[in-house]
Amino acid sequence: MVYRASGGETVPRNRRCATMTDRDWTLRVAPTEAGVELEFALADLGGRPVTAVIALDRAEARHFARALLAASGDAAERTFPHPPVPDGA
Repeated sequence: MVYRASGGETVPRNRRCATMTDRDWTLRVAPTEAGVELEFALADLGGRPVTAVIALDRAEARHFARALLAASGDAAERTFPHPPVPDGA
């Protein structure tokens, strides 16, 4: 099975992705011998499609994943603040 990205290129099955028809961005992840390759594509940035490819070794990939999890947790805390705790509780 293959996926077709917005430019019509074939994406191998071992790459996880969402098509541009689902949203205006895609994130593809593919294992490499050294670690992982991340490909982030925007359908429209200033009127043109843009793709960034980041190759990470295993240690860098783990650090990147931890940073993303921390950032998402921080964003969730700001989006859904905890109600104040009443005195004596």
